[in-house]
Amino acid sequence: MVDHAQLRPLLTLGPKKDRYYVNLRLAAAYYDRYERLNDQQSLQYAKSCIDRALLLSRYSVDVLPLLVQINQALADVDAIRDAFKRTGIEAASRGKFDEALTLFDRWLSANAEFKRNDIHTFDADVIACVERMGALHRFSPRNTATENRKLRVAYLTHGLRQPGSVLVKIDRVFARLHDKSRFDIAYFAVDNPNDLSSSPDAQTAIADFRDSGCQFFVPPEKETTYERLLGVGQQIHDFGADVLVTSAALATFQNYLIASLRPAPVTIAFNQGSTPQFSWHSFDHTINWFLTTLPDCPSDCSHVPLELELPRKGEITPELHGQFTIPAGATILTTGGRWHKFQRPEFWHVMSELLTELPDLYWLVLGFDEDEVPFLNDIVTPEARQKIRFKNWGPDYLTYLAAADFVVDSYPMGGGVFLMEAMSMGLPVLSFHHDYVAYYRNDDCSGGEEIVGIEDLLIERSNFNELKQRIAMLVRDPDRRREFGEQCRRRVQENHSQPERMVQRCENIFECLHRERRARIQADGASPSGNSHESGFDEYKLLLLEQATILNNREGEIRRQEAQLNRHPLIKVIRHLRGGLHRLRVR
Repeated sequence: MVDHAQLRPLLTLGPKKDRYYVNLRLAAAYYDRYERLNDQQSLQYAKSCIDRALLLSRYSVDVLPLLVQINQALADVDAIRDAFKRTGIEAASRGKFDEALTLFDRWLSANAEFKRNDIHTFDADVIACVERMGALHRFSPRNTATENRKLRVAYLTHGLRQPGSVLVKIDRVFARLHDKSRFDIAYFAVDNPNDLSSSPDAQTAIADFRDSGCQFFVPPEKETTYERLLGVGQQIHDFGADVLVTSAALATFQNYLIASLRPAPVTIAFNQGSTPQFSWHSFDHTINWFLTTLPDCPSDCSHVPLELELPRKGEITPELHGQFTIPAGATILTTGGRWHKFQRPEFWHVMSELLTELPDLYWLVLGFDEDEVPFLNDIVTPEARQKIRFKNWGPDYLTYLAAADFVVDSYPMGGGVFLMEAMSMGLPVLSFHHDYVAYYRNDDCSGGEEIVGIEDLLIERSNFNELKQRIAMLVRDPDRRREFGEQCRRRVQENHSQPERMVQRCENIFECLHRERRARIQADGASPSGNSHESGFDEYKLLLLEQATILNNREGEIRRQEAQLNRHPLIKVIRHLRGGLHRLRVR
């Protein structure tokens, strides 16, 4: 360690740039000392110095790699997220829009990257910054009140390159079932064209969209991401979209930038999960598949239950394949979902107790590998561990699901298509109630209450004794299992298996919003500014201010470069020589 008296002259240097370099190097030195000696005081000093360096650098991305390392050691993910946010806002103010979008997406995914959880939150500062980036090229609202043609609906897709994406599956349902006599449908993507062309999943989805009688627009080739996104907005505008529907508006800020361009007079969000990933105040309307997401949705909303073409009992052949050795006659309990949905140790403790107490019970976990469970060996007994089978997602997951005797929903995050598929195959499903009064958290929620809807199969949150009793009852009573399985099958077939009905309900909402807008335009004397979110005087002022800020920053950067050049020794020599020549001419 170094005496603070030696550091004080360096930490109190006048020039900001010098203090920045001092703190950046001190942070690196202290962090190196922490890594070598595990000295916690050094880690705290590293934290102080790197925070100061970030401030003095005016939120430079050069500080981020070391800042992330230090805060990872401190398990301070909030500090990492804040740094991504601040550097992103600063990058946007300097006109570095590609950099800003990347940093905002890193802010968005920081919990998943560093905590391995799926928590998402709104941040008005980040969203407003992206909106200002879009305001620079926002489209003027079109007056379509007098046009007599089919309604044109543009869908902004998300997840085209993700294998088995549920969001793309839903998009394909709409593409196939839309009433083409009333609607012209087109799909748009934000992905890099080369990434789309090299992805088999994307190519399959694109072919399916086009085979369904819909247009699909590949993004234009551009030098920058920002220019490509502007190009997608232009494609939507040129299509003449009356309604833009976003699949996951804030799952990446590239999606939200396009929505902020307002290339269509009406913008609607599909809310298909955690609300901060799907909707915001700027949307004209949001359609929620589940009531759980509706209370906190910051726009006008409708509830349209999600409906899909579900597998039926007898259509899927049960198959565990050779890698699983489960004795014949055993009772198989199955759960499914990403690891993010299972991060409560109490749930695993209950399952371990049941597997130990019930000799015939085996547990099949679909969706992730045992290596992703950090506390597995600490909670699950060796005897219970021998009766758990893990299987990652794959195209054959339904054959594993069909081999189950009953299903228990994931906890603390539950619900979803997996439960619908299980119920449709006649499997009884245990799920959990949802707390509608509490503010929605993606790590403590369940749509299972809406899907299952059978009180005998619903458990109060955190009541693990009740969960244990219900599971034991289903294991010991095959007749009750079959009875509940039939109730589940009838319920899901009645409420969630008619996608044509879901599409028609959404079509009615599209038409209603379009009619309301046309009525406002006619009432205002053919002015298309009926939408309170469309360009107006206040947004024009905002656009001018944003342009002025970017120009001022660029001018400042040019002046800084000029000042550096003026201090260069060669420039001084040239000026001295020019002065000498001038004096000679005068003489």
